[in-house]
Amino acid sequence: MIGSEKNVHGTVTDFRNWKRDLNVFINASDSHILVNKMEEWKKYVPGFSFEYKLEKSQLHSIFWADEVAKCNYKELSDIISFDGTYRTNMYNMKSVPFTGIDNHRRCVTIIAGLIRDETAESYTWLLTCFIKTFRKEPNMIVTDQDKSMAIAIKEVFKTAKHRLACGTLCERCHQRSTWIPAYFIDTEMFGLMRTTSRSESENAFFKLYKISSKSRSKQEPLDAQTIKKNPKLLTQLKIEKHALKVYTHAIFAIIQKEIYKALYSCLLDKMDKEEETEIYVVKEEKEKAKEGSNEEKQFFHYKVLHNSKDRSMVCTCRHYLRYGLLCR
Repeated sequence: MIGSEKNVHGTVTDFRNWKRDLNVFINASDSHILVNKMEEWKKYVPGFSFEYKLEKSQLHSIFWADEVAKCNYKELSDIISFDGTYRTNMYNMKSVPFTGIDNHRRCVTIIAGLIRDETAESYTWLLTCFIKTFRKEPNMIVTDQDKSMAIAIKEVFKTAKHRLACGTLCERCHQRSTWIPAYFIDTEMFGLMRTTSRSESENAFFKLYKISSKSRSKQEPLDAQTIKKNPKLLTQLKIEKHALKVYTHAIFAIIQKEIYKALYSCLLDKMDKEEETEIYVVKEEKEKAKEGSNEEKQFFHYKVLHNSKDRSMVCTCRHYLRYGLLCR
């Protein structure tokens, strides 16, 4: 077979019948065929990585990543969700996708592995293959409350911060430093992913398609839409026009909201300078007051520090640090 399902023009029934016949033909030799095929790709396909593990002459674990996966990880390695909630029906193995977020704020399967059990040893093997392939740890990795995962992450990752998904709060309230956002406020991009739901949705995706090429193909029309169509501008500010040129539509919608709010809700309250640092105090007005307050509006003050030497800027709201997006 050459190409993909897009070149075949078959119906859903055709594919199901073909799969049934193929399974009958393969029978008990499927794992052997899979390993041979993967080894062949590793040998002849540039940038393809493949590792597998046997126990008692049976396939126990496999890990693979192609060149596209490596390119995706290079760009999307800030926050990675690592989850193994989906178990295949036929082979009783767990699918473990590593999921990132692209520039359209959509989940992208970086790579995936299959493991026979959920022991710390299996997860350690999988993460070791991950490091061997990508040679770089993510800034932060988000998982559920699985103890075996935690042991493996601590064993393999030396610099990545491990955070539990917010969905585990009730079960693990005593582990405050692993999920409360305040503990991660200085970690770049930590606000992008707070649950493993992105990985869990990816597992449902594996159940339907078995391959990650579908999620990649969804990015093409989104890229085309960003190039061909322009959203309506809300202001005449040059910064909004510039944002339209450099961001995708999904990201621009967020930036546009911040620009609009800055225009009507934020005022420069004070300006000062200390050596090479310019200090701006920005006053933000919000309509909704705190509960129990008689005030119709409430005000917040933020400091914006601008270093004229290295041209760096820092805002005390830390919105850019958390999300990688400009604040108002």
